[in-house]
Amino acid sequence: DIPSSLPCCPLLLLLLLLLLFFFTSQAAAHRKLLQLEWEPIRDLSDPSIVKVIHFAVSEQSRTHWGLAYTLISAERGEQLSGPEGAYYLIKLKVKPQDEDVGIFQASVYESKTQNYFQLIFFMRL
Repeated sequence: DIPSSLPCCPLLLLLLLLLLFFFTSQAAAHRKLLQLEWEPIRDLSDPSIVKVIHFAVSEQSRTHWGLAYTLISAERGEQLSGPEGAYYLIKLKVKPQDEDVGIFQASVYESKTQNYFQLIFFMRL
């Protein structure tokens, strides 16, 4: 007699191989991302960087219960660029409505292929 579980063995083997391929390709993509390096933003007055900064402040105002945030200045920043887009990490001096001026850090993702920005986080330091 042939055990009834034998016909499923090739399917199980195929499933295991697919899972192995998936996890090794994910690990390779993660290693590739780790090889990229954050670069300092040399010119915070560059129009493309100013657009990112203003997006971060206005998006925080829009999504934070209508609380107005006023940009005082951009202190410094870094970017991590790839073929699909770029991540920005920018230190800002901001005046929240009804609060004292503070130093905040904003992270923004810019998709170059789909032409949009996404605010990752905006927090007081």
